[in-house]
Amino acid sequence: MRVLQALLFAYGGAVLAGLLVAGVGFGFEMPLKAIVSTATLTGSVFGIAGFTLPWWQPMISARRRNRSN
Repeated sequence: MRVLQALLFAYGGAVLAGLLVAGVGFGFEMPLKAIVSTATLTGSVFGIAGFTLPWWQPMISARRRNRSN
C-alpha cells in the first residue's frame, strides 16, 4: 500500500508542478523550449519528493514521539 501511495504522490506532484510552471511560463510568454525544460526539471524534483513522502511521514512522527518522552 505504501508503494502505491508513493507512486500516486510522485505522479501527482510531478503533474501539478509541471502544470504550474507551464502556466506561469505561458503567462510570461517565455519561449517554449525554456518552459518545457523548466517544467521537466521541476516536475522531476516534485515527483521525487512526492515519492519519498510516505516513507518520511512515519519516521518523522516516530522521532517526535520519542523526543517528547
